This record gives sequence, structure tokens and C-alpha cells, in this order.
Amino acid sequence: RAVIWTDAIQTVFMVLSMVLIIVLGVSKVGGITEVFTLAEQGNRLEFFKVMMWSTGGFIGMNTLAVLVGLILYARYHQCDPIATQKVKFSGQLLPMFVMELGAEIPGFSGLFIAGVFSAALSTMSAGLNTAAGTVYEDFVLRIHSKHSDSAGALIVKLIALIFGIASVLLVFFVSKLGGILQLALSLLGVTHGAILFLFTYGMFFPWGSTKGALSGAAVSLMVMAFFVVRAQVAIAHRHIQFPGKSLSIDGCEGALNMTQLLISSHTGVGSQTWSDGSEPKIYQLSYLYYNLLGALVGFLVGIPVSIITRVPLGDLDPRLIVPQLRWLLPLKHKKRSSKVFPMDDDAPMSDSREMACVMSL
Repeated sequence: RAVIWTDAIQTVFMVLSMVLIIVLGVSKVGGITEVFTLAEQGNRLEFFKVMMWSTGGFIGMNTLAVLVGLILYARYHQCDPIATQKVKFSGQLLPMFVMELGAEIPGFSGLFIAGVFSAALSTMSAGLNTAAGTVYEDFVLRIHSKHSDSAGALIVKLIALIFGIASVLLVFFVSKLGGILQLALSLLGVTHGAILFLFTYGMFFPWGSTKGALSGAAVSLMVMAFFVVRAQVAIAHRHIQFPGKSLSIDGCEGALNMTQLLISSHTGVGSQTWSDGSEPKIYQLSYLYYNLLGALVGFLVGIPVSIITRVPLGDLDPRLIVPQLRWLLPLKHKKRSSKVFPMDDDAPMSDSREMACVMSL
């Protein structure tokens, strides 16, 4: 409950700080029309290529983040702070812009800092709480289940502390890997694709079997793990690159030396993929589609395995299938599905019902 409440409060600070940045930023650069006009001229509008088809439930927060990025481009498109060495990397652009706005509005910089810490703490609190609870339930209780509630609470806190310390130490290592967002989402794509396959398969495929679900998930994990590692190795060896888009320093005040002029044309963050031809084109796939790719691999394996190891539909509990697909079941199951009756926990579990339990895990 504490984690949920803190996440809710922190979300308010996150959204509020981003909305204020957007409102004040739009006013500073000359209006929302000017923002999109400059973005279009600079070839920065790639919603349907990068964002729209892969955001899903995160479209609201992602839209705010994209608007902030477009405002930053509108503000600095004629004087790139990276080329002029005002900042060292693109992650410092937003804090610098907030400092400019904060000079005019007292307290605004503090609200931005609160938003940054809220985003970090919200993610860490939920992640540490989930990791600690999972380790406690799946490992500690199976090894030593006889202890008091107070001892259990202490064990969970110690596990969370260990994970927290490990996370802090990993920051020094991860900071050397470059694009952390791409790396994080790529690694998550290894498991999220298999999870998407399991839940979708259990809900929408009445003829699915336990063997089909487990084999599809296992192959999906192995294929995606190899795929992600192989793609990251290609990126590390610069066989695959993401070249930045051109920016200008024509609008900067004061003289710039020749070195700054030479590096000023390609300091933007790239969204297009470049390959030297030594890597297959599949490794150039955006990391935002790894979840979908993992799910497709699971279906390509799980469906044939389920057909080979087919389970009679007579053994299927209709409550395990979404109502819209129950017409695929035999007539007697259609009649059963229209009635409400209690689940018999002592009844023998069929292969399909066992598969649904695997889904829930």
C-alpha cells in the first residue's frame, strides 16, 4: 500500500513538472505552431516510425516526453549547446533549459528536481518491492517457512536493501554503456515477449496445451536472448550505428573556433539506423519491437506443438477462455459457460487448466 501511494504522489509531481515545462517552453519559443513548424523543417517528426505503434498504454507519458524534446529542438536548433560545449551530452539539455526558465520563475527549478527524483524513486520503489517479494515467496519460504511475521518482514527489508545496494553499484558500470534506455528496453524485451505470448495464448487459444505454452515461451526466451546480445555486440563494434541529425550553430552569439564548427553538424540523437553491411538487416530492428518479435516467436512454436500434443476440448474449463471465443467449444461447454458456479479446488486439473495456472505465474 505504501508503494502504491508513493507512486501515485510521485506520478503527480512527474506529470506536473513536465506539463509546466511544456507550457512555459512553448511560450518561450514562440508558440506550439512554431514548435511543430521547426520540427518539420528539421525532419524531427517521426511519430509513426518510432513511437505511435509501440507505445500502447504509455502513449500519454511518451507524448509529454516527445513534446518536451520538440520544444528543446525549437529552442536550440540554431545554437547547439553540445557543439558550443555548454553541455557535454544530450541528457544535460533539459536541466539547462529548466535553469533558463527557472531564472524567470522562482521555485520552478525545485519542482523540476522533485519531478526527476519522483521518477527515479517511483521506479525503484516498485522494482525493489517486487524483487524482494518474489525472492521471499519463491526461495526463502521454500527453504525456511517456519518463522514469525516480524521475521518475515525483516527478511524482505534486508532483501530489498541488498538489491538497492547492488543497483547503486551497477550505476557506475551502466554509465559506461552509452544509451541506457535502449539497453534497458532491449533486455526487457527478452522476457516481456514471452510473457505477452503466455497470457495471450492462454486467453485466446482454446486448443492450446501446457506443452505448447511452455515450449513457445522457452524458445522465445532463447531466441530473443541471442538476438538482443547479438545486436548489442554489433552496436558495440559500431557495425550498427544511430547517426545523429544535423544541427546548426549559426544563431550562436560570439565567435566559435574551427573545432566546434567541424563537430556541429551531427550532434543530434539519431533515430535512423546505419549498418556497414556486415550484419543482417534483422538486427537493425528497433528495440521497441522486441516484445512483439518475442511474442511472434512464441506463437510460431507454441501453436504447432499444441496441435501435435492436442488436448480434447472436452477437458477444457470454459471459464479459462475469453467469452468471445467460447463458441469454439463443444455445445455442452457453451451451456456451462453461461452459468455461474463455484470453482472446485479439489477437482482434478486438466492439461489446459494447468496451462492457465502456468499463465498466472
